[in-house]
Amino acid sequence: MFVLALLLGFYGYGIFALGVLGRLYEADIFVWTAFVGSIGIFYLRRSFKIRIPKEFRMTSLQWFILLLLVSLAGVNLIGVIGPETSFDALWYLLTLPKFFLQDHTIRFIPGGLLYYSVMPKLGEMFFIPALLWGDEIWAKALQCIFGIV
Repeated sequence: MFVLALLLGFYGYGIFALGVLGRLYEADIFVWTAFVGSIGIFYLRRSFKIRIPKEFRMTSLQWFILLLLVSLAGVNLIGVIGPETSFDALWYLLTLPKFFLQDHTIRFIPGGLLYYSVMPKLGEMFFIPALLWGDEIWAKALQCIFGIV
């Protein structure tokens, strides 16, 4: 898990570096994503060798917990697919990545409304590829996955 956290930080700060350099273009982000993804796949193949016993049986408590987790994931998936209505996501989480993608750079946005555009943005860096290759549903799905993990 520690290496996964380091890899995600490396990916986010790499996108941040692309943005500071004014290189937030689809090709550059794709190359960076492919590079970091290949490192992640190489590491996961080497480190995780999960062996499931031949006779794996779950108890009734384990089935109940699995059913509970699946139902919670289903309820959260409904929230991901639905339209965004929360103030935080509309004003903060998705606004800055959209502006950064329009300008192809990460910069200070003048004015009093978006004063937080100079604050650290590691979470927003993950939303940039999601908004680039999809829409806000992919960004919300990514946020939901981060919440589960």
